[in-house]
Amino acid sequence: MKKNIFVFLLFSLSFTLFSLDFSKVKTGNSKSSIIKLLGTPYKEIKNGNYEYLIWLDSKDIWLLLLEDEKVLSEPIMIDEILNTLLDLNNAISDFRNDNNSSTSDYSNSDNPANKQDKVDKHLLKSVDITILNCEIINKKYDPSAGYQFKVKNKGDKEITKLKIVLYFYDKNGKVFFETEDTLIDSDSYSSPKILKPNYSVLIPNSSSSYYTARGMDINEWDEGKVSYEIIELK
Repeated sequence: MKKNIFVFLLFSLSFTLFSLDFSKVKTGNSKSSIIKLLGTPYKEIKNGNYEYLIWLDSKDIWLLLLEDEKVLSEPIMIDEILNTLLDLNNAISDFRNDNNSSTSDYSNSDNPANKQDKVDKHLLKSVDITILNCEIINKKYDPSAGYQFKVKNKGDKEITKLKIVLYFYDKNGKVFFETEDTLIDSDSYSSPKILKPNYSVLIPNSSSSYYTARGMDINEWDEGKVSYEIIELK
């Protein structure tokens, strides 16, 4: 269902957009009150008891999920879900040829040792990755692990590809789940294309947006405990 929404949207962005404020949208609000607040959505899609309302503003494409005319979850930017699909595609198509490991503040000693990909080892010391706001989001509906990154290029060469594996730890301090995220990609339509020397960037590029670990048993996670491994760097 969601994939069909993306296909439709990609061929529909040829009109004037407006700036909309979604900060006042709360779980449980009625459909009529939301439309009164934001105006008529660009598209309404019904799927059984669920309804998807889509607004387009000057910066983002927003999706709101309703059930029985009531807001079921916080507003979601389409970019968040699209990034998840792009990461899944990358995970299928990429090959691992070299092995390198890098850690966050939490111990990385339990990471599987067989992660391999293309890493320019001369660039390793120039990449500074910070994992921000690593926490459980959407706690009232569909709780999931949400996280953001800050990446800084401390070297003298631009970075055109940066991909990592993020490892999640359970309450016993063991890795129980992992996910791959592409942070910089010169061929991407959504990720930053390059990172120039001395530049830093927030990923995703909005403080209200998160990458999410889909498919993870959230009850197993020792919230906030993660580490990462760089598997592609150019």
